[in-house]
Amino acid sequence: MRRPMVAGNWKMHGTRASVAELIKGLGNLALPSGVDVAVFPSFLHINQVIDGLEGKSIKVGAQNAAVESKQGALTGEVAPSQLAEEGCSLVLVGHSERRQIIGENDETLIRKFAAAQASGLIPVLCIGKPLSSAKPVKRLRLSGISWAASSRSWVSVFLQRQ
Repeated sequence: MRRPMVAGNWKMHGTRASVAELIKGLGNLALPSGVDVAVFPSFLHINQVIDGLEGKSIKVGAQNAAVESKQGALTGEVAPSQLAEEGCSLVLVGHSERRQIIGENDETLIRKFAAAQASGLIPVLCIGKPLSSAKPVKRLRLSGISWAASSRSWVSVFLQRQ
């Protein structure tokens, strides 16, 4: 059975000073055994967090990545290969805010999922509903995520309930 993961998505929060405080606090924590711990800071703070948590067993991930795995002409996006080079090991895919506010659809998520894996990142596939419509989940429906993904594609994936 896969180890559970506890992760924090920092969204668009943080300044260099507040992130430094968070890093200091995380660095002083006695981490639980048997559980992976990860943080997802904003893009601006990824390097600061990776450097500040060096030597700790806390994974650092990105909140988003482009649909193309390699660098290229896609203004404002960050390639998964760039994230991997900087030291990220995870990336969020399919967060409800990106679906609702940005308008990302299943086709986009499929491309992001594949690009992340092609770059060596582990996709953290977000499932669930926005808090405003939260109801007990009676069944898990991964909106069309038979995605033509082979069973091997699912070996290194985390599912995150929002």
